[in-house]
Amino acid sequence: MIINIGASMALFFVILAGGLYVFWPHVPWTALTVASAGAMAIFPIVFYPISKTVWLAVDLLMTKMDAAVRK
Repeated sequence: MIINIGASMALFFVILAGGLYVFWPHVPWTALTVASAGAMAIFPIVFYPISKTVWLAVDLLMTKMDAAVRK
């Protein structure tokens, strides 16, 4: 779940920073808010299987490191 939340927050930051960079003097705040909210609602559902895989890969790497240290 932490991978999913972290990736969602990174996506939110990218949308916000990109929107501010592209439209700076006249930022369409309503459109930026709707786009960010939509992305934050859909992205975690789509990214869930990938986030579980990444977390399991991190867990596997940490388990291997622990086993090597114990020997």
